[in-house]
Amino acid sequence: MLVEVGFRNGKFDALGESVKQSIIEDLNIKTIEKVSYSEGFLLPESFSQKQAEELAVKLFHDPINQIFSVNSPVKKDSSFVITVQYHSNVTDNVGIAAEEGIKDLGFEFKKNEHVRSLKKYYLYGSLSEKEAEEIASGLLANKLVEEFDVKKC
Repeated sequence: MLVEVGFRNGKFDALGESVKQSIIEDLNIKTIEKVSYSEGFLLPESFSQKQAEELAVKLFHDPINQIFSVNSPVKKDSSFVITVQYHSNVTDNVGIAAEEGIKDLGFEFKKNEHVRSLKKYYLYGSLSEKEAEEIASGLLANKLVEEFDVKKC
């Protein structure tokens, strides 16, 4: 179960804008038009859709500036989406903090169930798949501790 949280349309996405500038300046990819950033929380399979939605409302998102979705992307019209997350053997401090917040709200976890965090970058513009891969591997993910997935939309 994936809960994804991103900025509402019209709200300033500082991280997305910063990534866009780095793509242009550091990678010299000029075809990028916009980057939207979102955070994701992978909940254990034992959590229901209703529980995931409740956690999104009570814990994960700011209703004034952000939107959320459960098991679907928060942005739908990008050229590519890059998902970055820690390798399974790397400590995920954001996931641990989310898990603690969930427990504080009274939810229980089964033995060996955990929350994992991820980051998504929605890329807009006339990018090639090669450029999207270069952005992922050269800028967004540290291959020593993170894995990434690039999908054309």
